[in-house]
Amino acid sequence: MTAEKRSLGRQISFGIISTLFLLLIIFIIGEIGFRAYYAVKNISFEKPEAAPPYNTAEKVDKLGWQPKGNYLFDGKMNDADGVEYPVHLTTDENGFRQYGNQNTDQTKVFFLGDSYTQSVEVSDDKVFYNIIKDSLSVDVFAYGMAGYGQIQQYMILDEYYDKIQPDVLILQVCSNDFIDNHYELEMTSGYKVGLRRPYLTINNEIEYYYPVPLYQKMEDYSRFLGFFAKRWHNTKQKMGTEVLAEKQIAEQQRAFKPFDYSVKVTELVIQKIKKRINKNTKLIIYNADHYNPQAVEFQAICEKNDIPYVSAPTDALLAAEHNSITVRAGDGYHWNEKGHEIVAKALFPYCEK
Repeated sequence: MTAEKRSLGRQISFGIISTLFLLLIIFIIGEIGFRAYYAVKNISFEKPEAAPPYNTAEKVDKLGWQPKGNYLFDGKMNDADGVEYPVHLTTDENGFRQYGNQNTDQTKVFFLGDSYTQSVEVSDDKVFYNIIKDSLSVDVFAYGMAGYGQIQQYMILDEYYDKIQPDVLILQVCSNDFIDNHYELEMTSGYKVGLRRPYLTINNEIEYYYPVPLYQKMEDYSRFLGFFAKRWHNTKQKMGTEVLAEKQIAEQQRAFKPFDYSVKVTELVIQKIKKRINKNTKLIIYNADHYNPQAVEFQAICEKNDIPYVSAPTDALLAAEHNSITVRAGDGYHWNEKGHEIVAKALFPYCEK
């Protein structure tokens, strides 16, 4: 190698090293500067805890999060019309809203679901499964957690099924479960819980992911890089280069590959749930909302796997709303006391052996 070539090689190496060193200096100065600025302005990157009674979640490894045990809320809530009503909300030591007598001679009904089953919007005595308990000769067990997908519900069933030995298992689903059941959909959706959670894969394996945008992950480690990543994320959204998963699901349905994948995975979890219970337990699935194509896909999964799919609660709620009856809580989605009464009556026929 000639001296001229060695000199050129050294110059290139020196240039690369100098550039990297300069970038490192810029990063260190920028990081110190941004952290100092955020400290002076008292800007926190920690997600603030929700106000009661929506602060029911606590992080755990296996489930991602779970309802707090021995939770108590006494306060007021508003329905969709702004009418105020009192709420007395409790959970037992394991997060159940209702935990009946395991040794009862009555029919045991296990209600399992997400926020619609957790039902923080109404008091213990007004929640639909308590109305069912007071109206029929049944004992009830109810476990719900906001944001849960089907694999988390399966994990709860797997933990408590042998202890409860229910005669009837009523599984509540809703349209955003397909987002909860697939990491890619949750990453690109407008709705997202944003907590580390388990996902079932198409290979019937459980994997854990933290479904938040890249800039949020970067902010955990670098305020400097997180700042620019967030600006780039916001720019792409304004330019319309990022389309929310909900829109693609509505427009493309099963042709949207991530949704198609989630439907297949959701069916796998439903099959696991059915396989986990014995033949003496009756399984019922009902949908808490009516949005399509999600509702159609849930119904198809149930029909394919010989599971009764019940639309009566949603049908009854829609009929009430058509008659100008307010059935929603203040968020416009979950049910107020009247809504729970309607849901309870719609489920009466399905709560016996």
